Amino acid sequence: MPQTTMPVFFLFFFLLPGLGWAEYPGGSGEPNDPYQIAAAADLLALAADTNNYDKNFVLTADINLAAYTFTTAVIASDGDNPNWMFDGAAFAGVFDGTGHKILNLTIDTNGAANEYLGLFGFVTGEIKNLSTENVEIISGDVSCYLGGMMGQNNGNVTNCSSITAVIGESYSLYYVGGLAGQNNGNIINCFSTATIISGSDSLFLGGLTGWNCFGTISNCYSTGAVNSTGNYLGGLAGQNDAAISNCYSTVNVTGESSSSCLGGLVGWNYYGPISNCYSTGLVSGPVFSLGGLVGENNGSENINNCYFLITSGTNNGYGTPLTDPNMKLQCSFLDWDFVSESANGTEDFWAICETITYPKLTWQFTVGDSDNDKDIDFADFAAMALKWLLPDSNLYCGGTDLTGDGWVDINDLEILTGNWLN
Repeated sequence: MPQTTMPVFFLFFFLLPGLGWAEYPGGSGEPNDPYQIAAAADLLALAADTNNYDKNFVLTADINLAAYTFTTAVIASDGDNPNWMFDGAAFAGVFDGTGHKILNLTIDTNGAANEYLGLFGFVTGEIKNLSTENVEIISGDVSCYLGGMMGQNNGNVTNCSSITAVIGESYSLYYVGGLAGQNNGNIINCFSTATIISGSDSLFLGGLTGWNCFGTISNCYSTGAVNSTGNYLGGLAGQNDAAISNCYSTVNVTGESSSSCLGGLVGWNYYGPISNCYSTGLVSGPVFSLGGLVGENNGSENINNCYFLITSGTNNGYGTPLTDPNMKLQCSFLDWDFVSESANGTEDFWAICETITYPKLTWQFTVGDSDNDKDIDFADFAAMALKWLLPDSNLYCGGTDLTGDGWVDINDLEILTGNWLN
């Protein structure tokens, strides 16, 4: 059980067996009847009972953890004795956030070294539809596997996001990411906004994951900043040994005179295939192994159809540099699968507002949500009414033309009402 500031008498009463206290507000833990997590106490009950780590859970409300300070991961902790090997109980079940958030998680090791830090320490199961927001991890020296959602992922993470700050200014940190410290599984349709600060001798720091080792990352993006005097710093991944596709990063990556392998997307790409990706964040540091897209690359012909903003970093031959105007043109991104074409596939990974924005992933948009507040309601109906039977821009330019024919009419209204209150 992770350490918290919860009053001892309450924690004792809650965990004391034989009192007839319901384990969770509802559910049996089976796939068609998951345990319900509705409050912080339910989350702590899950954390405490490793026998349930292979069960199914559903989050039914946002949970605020501002009243607690943890010294380890909340769920699937490795304990307080780092040895670079996970020897705790991994979370092997399914945790469905259903679009809800875990808010204000603070992990403070009080200057001590620790590992596998995050909401989850070690995951071999499935995490989906979950957001962690305002996560702060304050760690001591020689700490490793730190992430806003999980320390290490060996399972599947889909439709998740994290807003995280990892702070170890005077310490050496290893494998640190805004979402996952290390990824050996699949991360799909996820994003992170991260601020990562660490001291000298730190290794493998990335906006989304510190090290994509044996896993795949697809349809993801990262924002924020990575600032360290260490090595292998990347906007999306510090090091990549596996596959990254259809991803982008706007993370600013900053190193010092002793740093090496800094990249807008990946710091060090070790034979991993990277395809259909771009980066725009500013990459600054020593000239050695610094690149707008990738700092250092092992292998040949393993970076395909990838681009970076020409002003963001050094052109070292990894990826194609583009000017700001060209970054806003669909024709600049060769063989990418955009919504407006079918020659490159029909999965429609990408969308662009020509001459206005850089490409974005289509899952970032909700059809009918013209004000981009993630709700389809009267505000969106009013916006459509103002443009009724008039020309308007499409969804990807913030307009109400949902069919893409240039006009707002009954066909667009039909789409809006079909998604009403979603």
